[in-house]
Amino acid sequence: MNTAEEEVKKLLNQLSVPEKKPFVFRLTREKLEECRGMSPAAKLRWLEEANQFIRKLMTPAQFERWEKISGRKNG
Repeated sequence: MNTAEEEVKKLLNQLSVPEKKPFVFRLTREKLEECRGMSPAAKLRWLEEANQFIRKLMTPAQFERWEKISGRKNG
């Protein structure tokens, strides 16, 4: 089984980023079916690993915005 970091790297390679439009990515039906078969614990582990990987890519300003938008930080 791939780690979340490997999965995120694969997904980043499949990104569709329209010019001057919001960030978008699409999953294949096969990938969705694969995820559907994961246990809740495996899904949570994947999300936590993906979150850690994405956090490493963010600038402090991006992280600050993310925390504010997600409701983790009041302001």
